[in-house]
Amino acid sequence: MSRCTPPAIPATDTSPITHADLLTRLRAFAAQTRSAFALERADGTRDHRHLTASQEKRLVSYLSRALNAAGVSAESERCVRVLVPDLATLPTTRAIHTDAPGAVAAALALTFGYRATRRAQLPGGTGQRFLPEPFRPLLAFVRASDSFASQAANLLTTVARVAVAAGAITAPIVMPSSHEMALAAATLNRVGSGRFTRALSVYRSLCARAIADNPAAPFAMVPDGRIERAQGRGLLWTLARLARDGHERADEFLALVAAGDQLAALRMVLPGIAEDLEEYLETPRGERKKRDGSTHLNRTQHDVIDGVCSCAAALLDLGLAAPGDDSVDLESFWTALHSAPATESASNAKMRRRAERRMILTGALTLTVTPVARLVADRLASQSLALSRNAGTGYPQVVANDLWSAWAVTYAVYSDDLEKDEPEIWVRMQAGWLAVRKHMRKRRAAVSSGRTKQKLLGLRAMPTPYVLAFGLPMLAQHARRALVRAQRFIARATELNPGLGWEHDRDARRAADHFADVSLTYLVTALATWVSMRKNQYVHARYGTHVRMVTRHDGMRVIHTEWPGDNHDRARVKTRNSRSWMLPVGAIDLDVWDGYLTLVRAPRLQKRGASVEDAAAPNGLFALFVTDEKTQDDASCFSDTQISRIYFGGGLLWIARNVFGLSELPEKVEHIDRSRWHGVFAVHFVRDLKATYLGTVLGEWGAAEEHTLDEVRTLRLHYAQTVYGASYDAAGWNVSAFDQWSRRALLGSDRVATDALSSPDLRALLPAAARATLQNWQRADREEARKARTTVGRVSGGSTRRRRPGQKPPVSATQ
Repeated sequence: MSRCTPPAIPATDTSPITHADLLTRLRAFAAQTRSAFALERADGTRDHRHLTASQEKRLVSYLSRALNAAGVSAESERCVRVLVPDLATLPTTRAIHTDAPGAVAAALALTFGYRATRRAQLPGGTGQRFLPEPFRPLLAFVRASDSFASQAANLLTTVARVAVAAGAITAPIVMPSSHEMALAAATLNRVGSGRFTRALSVYRSLCARAIADNPAAPFAMVPDGRIERAQGRGLLWTLARLARDGHERADEFLALVAAGDQLAALRMVLPGIAEDLEEYLETPRGERKKRDGSTHLNRTQHDVIDGVCSCAAALLDLGLAAPGDDSVDLESFWTALHSAPATESASNAKMRRRAERRMILTGALTLTVTPVARLVADRLASQSLALSRNAGTGYPQVVANDLWSAWAVTYAVYSDDLEKDEPEIWVRMQAGWLAVRKHMRKRRAAVSSGRTKQKLLGLRAMPTPYVLAFGLPMLAQHARRALVRAQRFIARATELNPGLGWEHDRDARRAADHFADVSLTYLVTALATWVSMRKNQYVHARYGTHVRMVTRHDGMRVIHTEWPGDNHDRARVKTRNSRSWMLPVGAIDLDVWDGYLTLVRAPRLQKRGASVEDAAAPNGLFALFVTDEKTQDDASCFSDTQISRIYFGGGLLWIARNVFGLSELPEKVEHIDRSRWHGVFAVHFVRDLKATYLGTVLGEWGAAEEHTLDEVRTLRLHYAQTVYGASYDAAGWNVSAFDQWSRRALLGSDRVATDALSSPDLRALLPAAARATLQNWQRADREEARKARTTVGRVSGGSTRRRRPGQKPPVSATQ
C-alpha cells in the first residue's frame, strides 16, 4: 500500500444532500482514494492481499472523516437506501473486515471493488434514536401488556431496515412482500430468521391497530408470503386492500390479515365457499391429502386451498360477491352469469369500437352475458401476468391450477347427489367448467425461455438407443470397477486384521463409500431409464415388495418390478394403473446389484438397528435405495431431490461427459446450468426419452403407453417430442441401426438387452468420447497389472519378484 499523502479533506458542508449528490461525491472520493492508496501491480491489475488490517483501518478512518465533512452521515438511512442496490452490482473480490457502516462501506466498494460484508451493510445502532421518522407513530400503539413493549422500537427498526434493503424506499407507505423481506434480511448482520419473524409480527400488530384507529394511516400491511405467493395476489391481500379503501368491516379484515389464516378469512367473507372447501377436506378424496403420505399429495392439499381462496378473492375484486354473502358457493360459481355492456366487456380494442358503432347505429345498449367463472379466470390471469412482469397475454398455468382446484372441490361435494337428484343443474355446472377449461387451453400464456424445459436439447445430444445400448452398460462397467476396487481393499483389510471387521480399515471404508456413491448412481439411473416411471416410485420403492430379484424359467436372474395403483401405497402410480413385469435380461448389471445389497444397503440398515436377517432379506420393510443419513422415515428413503437430481442426474451427467463427449458440462451435478439444461438432468426426462423414441421414431405408441403408464394423448401432448430419425441423422446419429436391438429389448414380453458393445456392427457406432473412455480403462488396467508384476524382493512362499535392470539377485537365507 502506497504511503502517498491522502487528499485534503474539504471544508465541512452543511447543505442538504440528495441521493444523486451522494453517489456523485462517493465516486469522487473513490477516484481520489485510488490515487492515494494505490494497490496496483506492475501489470495494472489490483492485488487486495497486501491491504493489512491496520492499513484498512487507516483507509476507513480517512473515508469516514471525509464523508462526514461532506455532509454524508455514516449512519444515515438514506445512504443505505441508495447504496444497497449500488453495492449489489459490484463484483465479489474481497470482503470488508471492519464495522464500516453504510456510506463508508460504499466508498470502499467503489474504490477497490469490494463486496461489503453483512456487518458493513447494516448501519450500527438500534432503538428509538435510530428508528426512521415514518415508523415512529406506531410506537403510540404499544400497550403496556404487550410482551414486546420494551423492545418495540428495536423490532420496528429491524423491519424498517429490512424493508429498505428489500427496495422499499417509501416504507412504510409501500411495503414489500414478506418473502422479499426475508431474502433481504438474510443479507443483513444481526437479523436472523427468528428476529425478523418476531419483528414482522410486531409490525403487523401495531399496523393493524393504527389502521383501525385511522383508516387513512400511512402504513401498508405485509401479507404472508407463503399464502400470497406474490405481492398483490390472494384472499388476504384483497382483504387488506378493501380495508385500505375504507370498508366498513376494515377492523375485522385487518385482524384476519394479521392472523395470516386464509381459511379462517374465507369462512368470514364467503361462508358458502368455505363450507364447500371444508366438506371436501373431510371427504375421503380430500382426507387422503391430509394423511401422512406422499409429499405430492400434501402439497396438493395446500394448492387446493390456495386455489379456492384465489377464486374467492377474484369474486371480491370484481364486485361479484359481497363479504359475508352466504348465498355464494361453488354451485353459483359455475352456473351464474354476468351481463355487462358490450363496450365494457369486449376482449380487445377492435371489438370495443365495433360495439360502440353498433350502439350508435341501433340506439340500443348491447349486453354481453359472460359466465362468472370466465370472469374470474380473466381476473386471475391479468394479476398473474402483471406480477410476473409478463407483457404477453393468455392464461398462465397457475390460473388453470386455481380453476382446477375449484372444480375438484365442486366435483367431490356436489357430483354424487346432483347427478342423481338434479341432473340438469349438474349438467350446467359441468358445462361451465368444460367451457372455461377449453377457453384457457386455447389461449395459454407463453412460457418464458428461462422456464421452458430443454427436452429437445437433451434428446438430440443423447439419443435414447445410444443411452440404452452404450451409456448404461458403460456406467455399469464404471460401477463394476469401483466394486472390484472395494472388494480388493476389503479382502486386504480382512487378511491384515482377521479379528476386526473391514469397517475399521480406513482404505477399505473409503473404497466402500466410493462404491456406494457409484452403485447408487448407476442403479437409480438404470432402473429409472428401463422402468420409465416417476420419481415417487423410486423414492418409496421397497425391496421385496416393489422391486425384487426373480429367476426365470431358463435359470436367468432378472429384476422384477411391481407398481400398484392403490392410493394407500406410497409408491403408487399417479394414473392409478398398476404394472407387474420383468425388466429385460441384461438390463441391470447383477454384479453391481449384489454388491450394493451386500456392501451398502445391509450395513446401512444394520447401523439403523435392523437385524442381520431383516437387513438382507427382501421382506418389504425397508426402501430399496437406503440413505445413510438420519431420517424420520422408517423405510430410510432418500429425498426426491437426492433420487432425481443427485443420483439420476449424476448418472446421466457421467454418460453425457464420458460417452457422448459433452465436455461443456461440469464434472459435478451440482454445477449444472439448470436454465440451459432445464428438465434434462432429472428423472422425469426418461419419460421423454421413451415416449419420443418408441412413439415418434419407432411408431410403437402402444409400447410407449405400456412403458410409461400414460395415455397416448398425454404422451403426444407432454412427452413425445418432434425428433424423428431424419433429425437424428442430421445430428450425426445413426438411430435406425438400433432398430433390431431396440425392438428386442423394449417390445414384447420376453425382452433381452443384449450386449451392444460385443456386436461389431453396433460397436462401430460408439461415439469418440466413449472410445476414449474404454481406452483409458484398458490403459489403466495394463498399468495396474504391470505394477503388480514389477516388484523387488522375495514374497511369502518363496516366489521372487522381478529385478530392476542391473540389480543384484537377493542373497538366500541359507547361504
